[in-house]
Amino acid sequence: MDQAQPTVSVSRIEGHNAVKMTWQRSIAPTDVRAAFQQIVAFMEESEQPVHVVVDITSNPRFPLLDTIYGALVPFRHRNMGFWLIIGSNRLAYTIERSLVSLTGHAIVRWLETEEDALVDLQAMSQAEPSS
Repeated sequence: MDQAQPTVSVSRIEGHNAVKMTWQRSIAPTDVRAAFQQIVAFMEESEQPVHVVVDITSNPRFPLLDTIYGALVPFRHRNMGFWLIIGSNRLAYTIERSLVSLTGHAIVRWLETEEDALVDLQAMSQAEPSS
């Protein structure tokens, strides 16, 4: 794997209090941990809930424990909004069920396209109070 190109990347989504997490097919566990740490850093900077758009259309090979443990911190964070997941993957559904079971937070929406996620983000932005 090319060290310059992370297998899991996180970037801000302009115009929204949101970030996009993109997963490649093959995953390095260190990239998973780093990506979740970036998400938490965005949440720490924010005064509003941060939504996370997760692109798993590449059908990634999730490192199960690294993903669950990595996601637990943002999943429980005071500024966690919704997880908008684009794509589907049997293991991703298992990860979601585990996180909901561990936290009691049912904050995941499953979507088919990035456009669907942007429509949801726009609706959520309009519903949130301005700061």
